[in-house]
Amino acid sequence: MTAPEDKIIAAQKYLARQGFYVELTAAVTMAGFWHYCAEGKCNHNLRYLIPLTGAGLKST
Repeated sequence: MTAPEDKIIAAQKYLARQGFYVELTAAVTMAGFWHYCAEGKCNHNLRYLIPLTGAGLKST
């Protein structure tokens, strides 16, 4: 699965608004999850755990 850079940046900004300051490589997991859901593969009755690794301080 791939995620375009604009979706990764959007995911990073979304996570920042939620209080998570992550670097772009960590935002890839969120962008990938959005892509997965956009393909209709998410079960909205379930909860998902998205691992966020890498602090945003590395990208400053």
